[in-house]
Amino acid sequence: MPEKVSWERRGSGRANQAPTWADAMAGLRAEYLHDSEAKLEAIALLIEALEGSGREGLSELQTRFHGLKGSGLTYGFPRVSFLGARGEEACRIAAKRGGLVLASDLTECRAVLQSLRREFAPAPFRAVEAMGASLAL
Repeated sequence: MPEKVSWERRGSGRANQAPTWADAMAGLRAEYLHDSEAKLEAIALLIEALEGSGREGLSELQTRFHGLKGSGLTYGFPRVSFLGARGEEACRIAAKRGGLVLASDLTECRAVLQSLRREFAPAPFRAVEAMGASLAL
């Protein structure tokens, strides 16, 4: 039998009340962040496959980037949507060439993946990375 769910927020004084929209959205965002690791790993594997085959997996990679383009803004990550669109466009351009993937396409996809990893990194890591970038200037 499943556990009984309590709607009580600790310290909120709102026992037995349904969570607010903000509570629900925070939970969805946390789940989205948690699931992002697997999504980014799948993208990395598809890029790796493209390096070897030149065409295998291009459509799937484009679909993965498209999914991030559509979901990022929904969950409050507008930069993820922007980056997803950028990756999708790189794949679309290669597809227009008959699926011929150039080194420049792979470079763009890797750059998008790296930026996506930064977007999904926990906040303290983003702050440390930003400090490092400003020191490098």
